[in-house]
Amino acid sequence: MTSQQDLVGRVTDDLAADERVRGLWLTGSFGAGEADEFSDVDMFVLLPDSHLPAYVDAWLDDVAPRYHPLLARRLGVAPVFNHVLPGWLRWDVVLGGPAQLNDLDADRMGLLPVGVGRGELVTATSGAIMLRQMLTTLLRHRVEGPRMSGALHLRRVLPEHEMAALAALPPVYADEGAVVAAHLSAAALFLPVARELLGPDHPDDLETACWDHLARHLGVERPV
Repeated sequence: MTSQQDLVGRVTDDLAADERVRGLWLTGSFGAGEADEFSDVDMFVLLPDSHLPAYVDAWLDDVAPRYHPLLARRLGVAPVFNHVLPGWLRWDVVLGGPAQLNDLDADRMGLLPVGVGRGELVTATSGAIMLRQMLTTLLRHRVEGPRMSGALHLRRVLPEHEMAALAALPPVYADEGAVVAAHLSAAALFLPVARELLGPDHPDDLETACWDHLARHLGVERPV
């Protein structure tokens, strides 16, 4: 039994014991019968409208901790929750009432081992570009705080050595080595700044799990 199947069994047994839960659906690639070892586990949990608001509010405090997540977060105000469990098992949950049953979809995340493992190098290239955009935003945020100036004023905001580091990032194209190098080079600049800004709040366990995941699937070792 895979860790994904084990999670499905655990959640099914767990939520079946809660009388407020009226149904549980597998969505995404598992629901479509297209899952592989890289797939995340997508679920829709059905509750009566009368219980839905309280259940949504209690998810992060009462339900998610039973699975010891390295990361658990709610996506804005929507009743949608993302989790990363030990072993880098990704689990996404949508909570809804009867009116949402017709809205079930198959949203999917693109991560480096998924793109490389499936040979989806064009998608992985897009992911590397997004990571660079996040890096640039983080560097600007460190200087300017939340009220950042426009992206076309970058040279006016960032110090010369950071502009040079961004300019020296390797090219991104649809080749496995290039995609991996692009991700790792951006991470090498991103992570020290993130640790600096977050201090003791930096999610060390999540970062360690990510490096373990990369080592297991891509043979990428964590930098010293």
